[in-house]
Amino acid sequence: MVGSDYSVTFASQNVWEAPFAQRKPTALTLRPNQLALRVAWLIPMLVICATIGGAIAFQQSIIASWPSSKQIYEVAGLAQEPIDEGLVIIDLQYAYSSPEILRVTGKLTNLTTARLEIPSMKVRMFDRLGIVVMTRKFFLSEKAILSDEVIKFSTEIRHPPASAERIEVGISNQ
Repeated sequence: MVGSDYSVTFASQNVWEAPFAQRKPTALTLRPNQLALRVAWLIPMLVICATIGGAIAFQQSIIASWPSSKQIYEVAGLAQEPIDEGLVIIDLQYAYSSPEILRVTGKLTNLTTARLEIPSMKVRMFDRLGIVVMTRKFFLSEKAILSDEVIKFSTEIRHPPASAERIEVGISNQ
């Protein structure tokens, strides 16, 4: 009977539970604050989403400054055609409307079957050595061009460099 009294006494005094009750609670045994837990998950998710969104939104700029990143976009299935792919400039003309103003006109044609965004256009002037002596960006009144659409454009350049001997007009990627 000593054994049974011992076990009853033992159980009634909670000898086995006493050492656990005296321990300080740890982070694993405490219930975390729900707001802190949500914030702890939300911040990294926002950083990841912002990084991915920025990588997609600024893809052309990233590829232009770091050409080997194009392979990363292709592997991820996010490769895009260059902005000027499928856009053709036709009927390009330039003439001095006055001694100080050069007028550049032409037409932009979309040869693709898709609607394309047009960020801006640029006029670059080169000297006889092929060095760029002036670059001028300009925007079209339309922000996009539909399939097989033709948009007329025109810009004026005041005081063009006298050393310019060649003019190029194209789509600006920035």
